[in-house]
Amino acid sequence: MPTGLTLLEPPAAGPKGTVFLRYGLAEGIPATGDMSAPGRGTGSDG
Repeated sequence: MPTGLTLLEPPAAGPKGTVFLRYGLAEGIPATGDMSAPGRGTGSDG
C-alpha cells in the first residue's frame, strides 16, 4: 500500500560519513508524479 513519508528531523552526519534520516508517516493521501516531464531525471529534457 502506498505510504507518504515526511522527514521528522534535519539530516545528521555521523563521524564516518553516514547520514541519519528520521522519517514518519505523513498526513493525507500519497500522490504520484509524472517522471517523464522535463527536468524529472529521465535523461532527456526535450
